[in-house]
Amino acid sequence: MVSSPASVIHSKIDAKHGQVDAHSPSVLKEAGNDAARCGDWTRATHMYTLALDMIVKGKASDDAADWYALDCESKGLAHVLCSNRSLSHLNSNDFASAAEDAEHACLARPDFVKAHLRLLAALKAGDAPLEERRAACARGLRACPRAQELIDVKMQLDAEAGDEPCEVAEDAK
Repeated sequence: MVSSPASVIHSKIDAKHGQVDAHSPSVLKEAGNDAARCGDWTRATHMYTLALDMIVKGKASDDAADWYALDCESKGLAHVLCSNRSLSHLNSNDFASAAEDAEHACLARPDFVKAHLRLLAALKAGDAPLEERRAACARGLRACPRAQELIDVKMQLDAEAGDEPCEVAEDAK
Protein backbone atom coordinates (compact mmCIF):
# COMPACT_ATOMS: atom_id res chain seq x y z
CA MET A 1 0.00 0.00 0.00
CA VAL A 2 1.39 3.39 -1.02
CA SER A 3 1.22 5.98 1.74
CA SER A 4 -0.54 9.23 1.01
CA PRO A 5 0.82 12.60 2.19
CA ALA A 6 -1.84 12.61 4.91
CA SER A 7 -0.71 9.25 6.28
CA VAL A 8 2.89 10.44 6.28
CA ILE A 9 1.90 13.50 8.28
CA HIS A 10 0.26 11.34 10.90
CA SER A 11 3.48 9.37 11.25
CA LYS A 12 5.21 10.00 14.53
CA ILE A 13 7.79 12.75 14.35
CA ASP A 14 7.28 14.66 17.57
CA ALA A 15 4.01 14.19 19.44
CA LYS A 16 4.13 17.61 21.09
CA HIS A 17 3.17 19.20 17.76
CA GLY A 18 0.11 17.01 17.19
CA GLN A 19 -1.26 16.09 13.80
CA VAL A 20 -1.86 18.18 10.72
CA ASP A 21 -4.72 18.11 8.24
CA ALA A 22 -2.83 18.07 4.96
CA HIS A 23 -5.44 19.50 2.64
CA SER A 24 -3.26 22.31 1.25
CA PRO A 25 0.35 23.44 0.97
CA SER A 26 -0.52 26.55 3.00
CA VAL A 27 -1.63 24.45 5.97
CA LEU A 28 1.57 22.42 5.76
CA LYS A 29 3.63 25.61 5.56
CA GLU A 30 2.02 26.87 8.76
CA ALA A 31 2.67 23.51 10.43
CA GLY A 32 6.30 23.81 9.35
CA ASN A 33 6.46 27.34 10.70
CA ASP A 34 5.03 26.16 14.04
CA ALA A 35 7.64 23.41 14.23
CA ALA A 36 10.41 25.85 13.34
CA ARG A 37 9.30 28.25 16.09
CA CYS A 38 9.66 25.33 18.52
CA GLY A 39 13.09 24.43 17.12
CA ASP A 40 11.89 21.11 15.73
CA TRP A 41 13.82 21.38 12.48
CA THR A 42 13.17 17.77 11.45
CA ARG A 43 9.42 18.24 11.56
CA ALA A 44 9.66 21.67 9.93
CA THR A 45 11.66 20.20 7.06
CA HIS A 46 9.13 17.37 6.73
CA MET A 47 6.15 19.75 6.58
CA TYR A 48 7.82 22.02 4.02
CA THR A 49 8.78 19.00 1.93
CA LEU A 50 5.21 17.68 1.90
CA ALA A 51 3.93 21.12 0.91
CA LEU A 52 6.51 21.44 -1.87
CA ASP A 53 5.65 17.95 -3.11
CA MET A 54 2.03 19.05 -3.47
CA ILE A 55 3.14 22.05 -5.55
CA VAL A 56 5.91 20.45 -7.61
CA LYS A 57 3.94 17.26 -8.38
CA GLY A 58 7.02 15.42 -9.64
CA LYS A 59 8.14 18.25 -11.95
CA ALA A 60 11.57 18.58 -10.31
CA SER A 61 13.85 20.86 -12.27
CA ASP A 62 16.78 23.21 -11.86
CA ASP A 63 15.45 25.40 -14.65
CA ALA A 64 14.70 29.00 -13.63
CA ALA A 65 11.63 29.21 -15.86
CA ASP A 66 10.14 26.07 -14.31
CA TRP A 67 10.67 27.34 -10.75
CA TYR A 68 9.28 30.76 -11.65
CA ALA A 69 6.20 29.14 -13.21
CA LEU A 70 5.69 26.93 -10.14
CA ASP A 71 5.89 29.99 -7.91
CA CYS A 72 3.31 31.80 -10.02
CA GLU A 73 1.01 28.76 -10.06
CA SER A 74 1.31 28.46 -6.27
CA LYS A 75 0.58 32.18 -5.80
CA GLY A 76 4.05 32.78 -4.37
CA LEU A 77 4.14 29.83 -2.02
CA ALA A 78 6.92 27.84 -3.73
CA HIS A 79 9.66 30.39 -3.08
CA VAL A 80 8.62 30.78 0.57
CA LEU A 81 8.60 27.01 1.13
CA CYS A 82 12.04 26.62 -0.47
CA SER A 83 13.39 29.47 1.62
CA ASN A 84 11.87 28.12 4.84
CA ARG A 85 13.11 24.61 4.15
CA SER A 86 16.55 26.07 3.44
CA LEU A 87 16.53 27.58 6.93
CA SER A 88 15.47 24.22 8.39
CA HIS A 89 18.31 22.46 6.61
CA LEU A 90 20.74 25.15 7.74
CA ASN A 91 19.69 24.70 11.36
CA SER A 92 20.07 20.93 10.94
CA ASN A 93 23.64 21.43 9.63
CA ASP A 94 22.70 20.07 6.18
CA PHE A 95 24.43 22.89 4.33
CA ALA A 96 24.30 21.35 0.85
CA SER A 97 20.51 20.92 1.05
CA ALA A 98 20.17 24.42 2.53
CA ALA A 99 22.08 25.87 -0.43
CA GLU A 100 20.05 23.85 -2.95
CA ASP A 101 16.72 24.99 -1.51
CA ALA A 102 17.89 28.60 -1.28
CA GLU A 103 18.99 28.43 -4.92
CA HIS A 104 15.54 27.12 -5.90
CA ALA A 105 13.93 29.98 -3.94
CA CYS A 106 16.15 32.42 -5.88
CA LEU A 107 15.07 30.85 -9.16
CA ALA A 108 11.39 30.90 -8.19
CA ARG A 109 11.47 34.54 -7.11
CA PRO A 110 14.67 36.31 -8.16
CA ASP A 111 13.82 39.53 -6.30
CA PHE A 112 13.32 37.75 -2.94
CA VAL A 113 16.28 39.11 -0.97
CA LYS A 114 15.86 36.62 1.86
CA ALA A 115 16.48 33.71 -0.54
CA HIS A 116 19.80 35.23 -1.63
CA LEU A 117 20.77 35.79 2.00
CA ARG A 118 19.84 32.18 2.86
CA LEU A 119 21.99 30.97 -0.03
CA LEU A 120 24.94 33.03 1.17
CA ALA A 121 24.48 31.77 4.75
CA ALA A 122 24.37 28.15 3.56
CA LEU A 123 27.45 28.58 1.38
CA LYS A 124 29.36 30.21 4.23
CA ALA A 125 28.30 27.55 6.75
CA GLY A 126 29.29 24.84 4.28
CA ASP A 127 32.73 26.41 3.80
CA ALA A 128 32.13 27.16 0.13
CA PRO A 129 35.05 28.83 -1.59
CA LEU A 130 35.13 32.62 -1.41
CA GLU A 131 34.71 32.98 -5.18
CA GLU A 132 31.53 30.86 -5.11
CA ARG A 133 30.10 33.05 -2.37
CA ARG A 134 31.10 36.21 -4.25
CA ALA A 135 29.41 34.91 -7.42
CA ALA A 136 26.22 34.12 -5.48
CA CYS A 137 26.29 37.59 -3.94
CA ALA A 138 26.77 39.18 -7.37
CA ARG A 139 23.73 37.25 -8.71
CA GLY A 140 21.73 38.47 -5.74
CA LEU A 141 22.76 42.07 -6.33
CA ARG A 142 21.84 41.84 -10.02
CA ALA A 143 18.36 40.69 -8.99
CA CYS A 144 18.07 43.03 -5.98
CA PRO A 145 20.39 46.00 -6.60
CA ARG A 146 18.98 48.10 -3.75
CA ALA A 147 19.16 45.39 -1.06
CA GLN A 148 21.32 46.89 1.67
CA GLU A 149 21.82 43.46 3.29
CA LEU A 150 23.36 42.15 0.07
CA ILE A 151 25.46 45.28 -0.34
CA ASP A 152 26.77 44.73 3.19
CA VAL A 153 27.59 41.08 2.44
CA LYS A 154 29.39 42.12 -0.75
CA MET A 155 31.53 44.53 1.25
CA GLN A 156 32.35 41.77 3.77
CA LEU A 157 33.27 39.36 0.96
CA ASP A 158 35.40 42.01 -0.72
CA ALA A 159 37.21 42.61 2.56
CA GLU A 160 37.70 38.86 3.01
CA ALA A 161 39.22 38.75 -0.47
CA GLY A 162 41.47 41.67 0.35
CA ASP A 163 39.85 43.88 -2.27
CA GLU A 164 39.40 47.57 -1.79
CA PRO A 165 35.73 48.25 -1.20
CA CYS A 166 34.18 49.91 -4.21
CA GLU A 167 31.49 52.50 -3.99
CA VAL A 168 28.00 51.27 -4.73
CA ALA A 169 26.37 53.40 -7.40
CA GLU A 170 24.10 55.98 -5.88
CA ASP A 171 21.13 54.81 -7.96
CA ALA A 172 21.56 51.28 -6.53
CA LYS A 173 21.00 52.51 -2.98
